[in-house]
Amino acid sequence: MKKSKDCIFVIFLFVIVISGMSYAEDSFLTLATGSERGVYYPIGQGICEVAAKQGLYIKVIPSQGSIENIKLLESKQADIALVQSDVAFYAYNGMNIFNRPFHNISAILSLYTESIQILVRNSLWLKKIKDFKGKRVAIGPEGSGTQFNAGAILEAAG
Repeated sequence: MKKSKDCIFVIFLFVIVISGMSYAEDSFLTLATGSERGVYYPIGQGICEVAAKQGLYIKVIPSQGSIENIKLLESKQADIALVQSDVAFYAYNGMNIFNRPFHNISAILSLYTESIQILVRNSLWLKKIKDFKGKRVAIGPEGSGTQFNAGAILEAAG
């Protein structure tokens, strides 16, 4: 785990250096993550811990997730953000839920592949996505990539 944290930090630091960001010792960068109960927030905290050991200070900003993180980057409320790759693609190209391209963002690192798992209780007898029609379904927080993906899957299933 320590090796992967250090590797992430080295890549992260390299990108900051080559991107020409000036960094004063008394300043910090802001990192938009996700819900404190989700996966992105602790990943962000880990990045901050490794960075702090090298003298780079990063403040974690909890958020609703990927979609909100794009907006936080755009409004300059965040310097860096964790964003699902599909959401970043749509934002950059002004597709799907984004009505204009966000060409002022760049991908610097892919942390991991995000799989989608759909779980139901056995007692519900739901075997196909189509069977969800008319049922109450938890699709994630407003502004999250989870909500975006769940909506796309349910819409595609009819």
